[in-house]
Amino acid sequence: KVSDNNILFDYDKSKVEYWNKRVHVKKGVKEKRRTDPLTPGILDIFSSAFYLRVLPLKVGEKYRSVIYNEGKSIIVETTVLRKEKLKTDLGTFNALMVRPVARFEGILQTSGDTTIWVSDDPRHFILKLETKIKIGYLVGKIKTIEDKEYRLPKKEL
Repeated sequence: KVSDNNILFDYDKSKVEYWNKRVHVKKGVKEKRRTDPLTPGILDIFSSAFYLRVLPLKVGEKYRSVIYNEGKSIIVETTVLRKEKLKTDLGTFNALMVRPVARFEGILQTSGDTTIWVSDDPRHFILKLETKIKIGYLVGKIKTIEDKEYRLPKKEL
């Protein structure tokens, strides 16, 4: 099975256009198109992680956002769980552990917890992401920070 998706946020016309094409060996080709009104503040799944970076992020606090995914608006509630030290290839960071809770369908369907670690500083760099999805596990780790003014933590031996 092969799937191709496209989401266009048209701010001039205040609409979201969604297109999906699935090709299945036995079921053939299915195409779906949908146009919805553009709700102020709605995000796509990837920009939602970066939106997290501009929030004040305090332990115990919850933050709400709305994501447009596969033709649906999904409410995501993110809780800042705790502070902890996180070892990375770049050094050991003071980090905030956050947990977004949402329901997705398709290949990104969550079947377990998602956890994101961000740096505990005003930049809130995304350091690590772990989630269990329908087809296995998804893990992302920071490889580099290309901000010459940002002071990386010292590496522990």
